[in-house]
Amino acid sequence: MKCFKWALLLHVFLAALMFVSASAVSADDADDADALSVGVRDTAPLIGAWRVSLTNVGTKASNPALYSFLPGGVLHQSENPMVDPMLGNLVFSNAHGAWTYDPEQDHYLIRYFKLVFQADSAYWGQEETTGILKLDKITGALKGTLRVGSEKADFNGARIMTTGE
Repeated sequence: MKCFKWALLLHVFLAALMFVSASAVSADDADDADALSVGVRDTAPLIGAWRVSLTNVGTKASNPALYSFLPGGVLHQSENPMVDPMLGNLVFSNAHGAWTYDPEQDHYLIRYFKLVFQADSAYWGQEETTGILKLDKITGALKGTLRVGSEKADFNGARIMTTGE
């Protein structure tokens, strides 16, 4: 009987711990005044997977990337795991961030971060990207401009698929 009581107590404790863990929100996250609002409908036309060409406005160099705009305002971006010899062989991760729709301007605001590491795997910092994207309601093309530090890039995307297809 003693073993049963301990097992029951452990079960209740673990269930309570999982509930608290799942419902806890960091105060730093909740107070971030720069965070994009995630009051986004789950049926927004942007939701889905996109093949994108990112073209540096200054150098005209172009790179492919994949973007996923998820319900609730979540954004994932991936491209070639970039090693930049111009920046001391820094390595950049895939990106995670947020998106929201601005109905007054009829465009999407995006913001995402990549983790940056030195060639020896030591953490170096973060790279922030912000942008404004416009969805052409006739052609379905997604176009806009991104800003990474002082660099600007043109964003040209074509839908791979949407949710529900």
